[in-house]
Amino acid sequence: MSTTRRLSPVRVTIAVVVAAAVAVAGYAGFDRWHAAQATERQPAWFGAYTDVTATPAFAFEDVKSAKGRNVMLSFVVADHDDACSPTWGSYYSLQGAADQLDLDRRVARLQQQHGEVGVSFGGLANDELATTCTNGSDLLGAYRQVVERYDLSTVDFDVEGDDLTNRTAGSAGRRRSRRCRSSVGRPATRSRCGSPCRPRPRA
Repeated sequence: MSTTRRLSPVRVTIAVVVAAAVAVAGYAGFDRWHAAQATERQPAWFGAYTDVTATPAFAFEDVKSAKGRNVMLSFVVADHDDACSPTWGSYYSLQGAADQLDLDRRVARLQQQHGEVGVSFGGLANDELATTCTNGSDLLGAYRQVVERYDLSTVDFDVEGDDLTNRTAGSAGRRRSRRCRSSVGRPATRSRCGSPCRPRPRA
């Protein structure tokens, strides 16, 4: 006559807790390892800041040497009349910059010469998109327009002025990084944040 051995509820509970703890620890360890690997794979990157709206225009696409191929184009900011529309310095829409500044062709020309283009969002004079565009999907769409149009792998957020001490702007900054780097559909996109040494100039 066979007998069936029953497990006590206490032993079953302990086994479940231990298994869950091992699973959580394993996931956390893998997550830390994956983050470390991603950080190690990112090489140092340098690009000269270039004001797209400056006059006379700087011919960044005219490469003189291999060391000066990369550029960081500045600044993409929110349109004064449409908070979720990206513009160059509030003067040109993306299409306007293509038509009037020949920007798209110049970017493509640099990339053909193995140069890399980054774009800086923000700056002192205007509003960065995340500080004015409160709709998450519209903000994502705005960043995606810029990243995809110029085939970017590097973006920069230039945080200055009141945004340095404004808590609401700080929350916007965290949102901007998540939206642009993680949700834009390009996991390899590098995100950098720049700020001046002091929030305000000395009196």
